[in-house]
Amino acid sequence: MVRLWIGPTTLGAIGVVGLIGAIHLGVGTTSVPGAGMWPAVASTLIIVSALVMGPQPDTEAVHRTDAVRVGGALSLLALFITLFTYTGIFIPALVVLALWLRFLAGRGLVFSLLTAVGTAGGLHLLFGVFFGVGG
Repeated sequence: MVRLWIGPTTLGAIGVVGLIGAIHLGVGTTSVPGAGMWPAVASTLIIVSALVMGPQPDTEAVHRTDAVRVGGALSLLALFITLFTYTGIFIPALVVLALWLRFLAGRGLVFSLLTAVGTAGGLHLLFGVFFGVGG
């Protein structure tokens, strides 16, 4: 019976943690959104998805390697949020993408670094230059 609720409960917990973090960043208002506005919207959608999802009768057994991989992914997301709070988007995107591609996706070192640099640069251009976010 507990196994039926592992997926929705985990998803809901991720949404709640994200919502708490978004509130900590400051949600603001719709006319003057804060840094946590979009994370709050995304986290709320995750929570609603978990509620709609309900029990999952066709679940598979969770293997240790899968659990380690999911834990690593969540840890990297936490690292991204922490670094983003202090440094803006470029450094966290660079670090987290490089680690994600290298260790979670199993890509080569050169591919991981080049992709991380290119993507982080693109995010900086999009948000920092084009949208003027994050000074």
